[in-house]
Amino acid sequence: MFFIISSVFNILVLFYTMGFFVFLQTLPTDQTLPNQPADAIVVLTGRQGRIDEGLRLFQEGHGRFFYVSGVHPDVKKTELIQRGKIPASQMACCVVFDSVARNTVENAQQTAAWVYDHDIQHLILVTDDLHLPRALLLFQRALPDRIITPHPLIIEPLLDDGRWKNPDAWWGPLKEYTKFLFVRFGP
Repeated sequence: MFFIISSVFNILVLFYTMGFFVFLQTLPTDQTLPNQPADAIVVLTGRQGRIDEGLRLFQEGHGRFFYVSGVHPDVKKTELIQRGKIPASQMACCVVFDSVARNTVENAQQTAAWVYDHDIQHLILVTDDLHLPRALLLFQRALPDRIITPHPLIIEPLLDDGRWKNPDAWWGPLKEYTKFLFVRFGP
């Protein structure tokens, strides 16, 4: 009996490990934007740089609306005006902060409600490359009849430049891969 349990455990560890390295090798890197502007740029808060990347796309005219999901309730839209990121004239019509969502599942749910309320047909989803596979799965489930263009914020790859030698560098990717598996194979 011990042999069977041990064998099953070893096989599961082997598949998890192989899957993890496939996950790392297949992280999205394509930042190609559609020829026509989307209806909205949707940014998921979290890693530094996501909002700035979304703002860049918005300022370049890649979307009519700028929607940020998972904003801390204390953050105000006026901070974007003060930082010179968005003119006050665009703030009222085109910038939406969702401060309800606290995780990626809620990001997808809150965004879907807003998308359907505003008849958004096409959105550009901005988050970092590690987070994008899981976020995209959740958004596709929440918005099966909408066009979602993924736009990854490229972070420093784990397997490049010797980063893999630092044990602390493994924690984030392993955690995100495990969450991805739960979304991919869960209910």
